[in-house]
Amino acid sequence: MKLSKYIGRQIKKVIYFFTILPNKYSLYKGIRKIYRNNKKDFSAISGENLREHARIWSHLGSKPSLLWYKVFHGLSGIDDPHFVPEPYYFHKIELILNNKTLSYSYSDKNNYHKIIDNAYLPEVYFRNIEGNYYTGNYTPADNPEEINAFIPSDASRIITKASMGPGGGRSIQMFERTNDRWVNSAGNNLDLNYLVKTYGKNFLIQQHIKQHPSYSFFNETSVNTLRLFTYRSVKDNKVIPLHVLLRIGGKQSVVDNLSSGGVGCGVDLTGKIKPFGLCKNSRRFEEYNGIVFREVAPLYRFQEIINTGLEIAKGF
Repeated sequence: MKLSKYIGRQIKKVIYFFTILPNKYSLYKGIRKIYRNNKKDFSAISGENLREHARIWSHLGSKPSLLWYKVFHGLSGIDDPHFVPEPYYFHKIELILNNKTLSYSYSDKNNYHKIIDNAYLPEVYFRNIEGNYYTGNYTPADNPEEINAFIPSDASRIITKASMGPGGGRSIQMFERTNDRWVNSAGNNLDLNYLVKTYGKNFLIQQHIKQHPSYSFFNETSVNTLRLFTYRSVKDNKVIPLHVLLRIGGKQSVVDNLSSGGVGCGVDLTGKIKPFGLCKNSRRFEEYNGIVFREVAPLYRFQEIINTGLEIAKGF
């Protein structure tokens, strides 16, 4: 019996190793590139702190690479050995705190209106769920080829996107009404054939929202979003705000995603943004789209946004 349990544990370790290997390789490849491109500008970390960092994270398995700590310190100027290396976060901590097998249903944007208060969401006009067509209210869509029948007559712009992967805003397109046609920036006309050709299945058409001037100020062509990172305490089940990120789209971009050319800027819990932002390749910006970050006033209705985010997080 002891031998069979031992063999079972070893098999699980082997399966785990090969499951995370592609992602682990990608993470290391990315951090090496960032470190190589920026190390000349990084200040040194004390040997004592490097040893403390290794001691802290060795408790979760193997000795951690110091690259993440060096990059974090170099880019932020913060020297804290408790900084979490990415492989430990994705392959250890996140798996302990979350049941990843349940995450797929939560990542499907076609499910959002079932689990989040619709007052916080843009209206959806048309859905494809596993090849089946529905209205925004999840009733079967008759004559789905008649796209205009599902879109309000007073709408001048709409957004199409995949409801599941890929991330990074790569699937998002904006269409504008031109007489009785919907046309995107590439000149493509919107119809059911175009949607199927572009997305296959699992996509939606939703309302194009007009952002408040306090946030469109950062970039008027994209919806610039606040991302709230939360932690549900294993001690008392309380949802705790950890970190807030303001994502800003590049000039003329419809999306604010970093992988599509945007910049992310940290925000403290008073609503004041950090004096610098970072792009996907970790290039540091103290000014972006003509805006000097350190001169920006605290974000509009920030505490209300955070409180709303914490309420939503309690449902997950």
